[in-house]
Amino acid sequence: MSSTDARHTVLFLELGTMGGGSFQSLYELLGAFDPQRVRPIVVFVNRTRYLDMVRDMGVQVHLVRDLAYSLETPKFLRRRFEKLADRGPLRMPSLARPLLRFVHGSLINALVRIIRDENVDLLYLNGQINRALPALLAVEATGVPCVCHLRSKDGTTFEGVKRELARKNVGAYISICKANYDYWTERGIPLQGHFIIHNGMPDFDVEPLDLTEFGIPAGAVTVGCVSRLIPEKGHEFLLQGFAELASSREDAWCLMIGDGPMEERLRTMARELGVAERVVFTGYESRAKEIMASLNCLAQLSSTDPFGRTVPEAMRLNCPVVASDRGGIREVIRPEENGLLVTYGDIKALASALERAMYDRELAARLTAAGSETVRNSLSIHSKASRILEIMLALIQGEKPVVSYPGEF
Repeated sequence: MSSTDARHTVLFLELGTMGGGSFQSLYELLGAFDPQRVRPIVVFVNRTRYLDMVRDMGVQVHLVRDLAYSLETPKFLRRRFEKLADRGPLRMPSLARPLLRFVHGSLINALVRIIRDENVDLLYLNGQINRALPALLAVEATGVPCVCHLRSKDGTTFEGVKRELARKNVGAYISICKANYDYWTERGIPLQGHFIIHNGMPDFDVEPLDLTEFGIPAGAVTVGCVSRLIPEKGHEFLLQGFAELASSREDAWCLMIGDGPMEERLRTMARELGVAERVVFTGYESRAKEIMASLNCLAQLSSTDPFGRTVPEAMRLNCPVVASDRGGIREVIRPEENGLLVTYGDIKALASALERAMYDRELAARLTAAGSETVRNSLSIHSKASRILEIMLALIQGEKPVVSYPGEF
């Protein structure tokens, strides 16, 4: 059996806190790898539902505590430790490694131990490099090759000694969209070994949910947004556009699906706009896909999202999409063909797009047919997993990963 056909042990590191999109993307990617080719091990620093979900797949899981990243650390201390590890290396370059070891020592030691005990062939960082930097000290200690999946931006402090540490120890980067690729390239990620691979979508089927359980009358025409209630997700923009629409469409309703720190602010805004009685806040919902399958339109209006997962999910569920012309969404939506794009902040344009997607049945049918085809043909999780495996195998074999083109474009 050649090394390309062998089964390789890959250690995946997830440093997130709440179990959001990066967790879901990792979960789906793990399920798409051929178990005869990849033996995954996953390290989390926080207990979320994904820890049990991954374990239930038969994957070995470790929960490691970290002073800066684990929610078990008191909040005021966690913030101080995270700031020290983030800013300290830039202020005191000669002490960069000691500072990272001081703050992240338990994580680094655990990674080294697992890599050695389990004969790990490759370390896979499931998030942006600036946050995952301490893991590179485990790479230095073990010599294991490393891939970093750039799923978000937040590289303000990625410079100097931090950038050099990454250049020395990361063999390949995967950006989830061209917007991310450009962002990190501008911050010093080398072009060689930097690839664009969109998040893939698995096959799934769900039954639409009866929205009357949320107090929405039967026959209402609905738009929904699925995301954390945080500023960058564009909920205020959605409320403004919905209020404009609702003034002439009495059967229009809006669902805010998710929880977060902006809920009270958004409720107040809905009251001030006069639409509070037709805006439903569901809180966190494990049935988000079932709700999306019941909507007349999904609105994804983020100001910064590199590549919102809910857009291809809605396409897969035959739900028309209206999205802001920001980030990686522009790389998926072909305006007027498989979705509608609006200029972020243009309230009248948003209201018009929502009305068209929600009430023009011929347009909705055309958008959903093309959207479903986009997901099947261009966003298959299995094709993405194959491309990622190609990159991992090259590094494991001591080669520079090369594909026929840098990414999806």
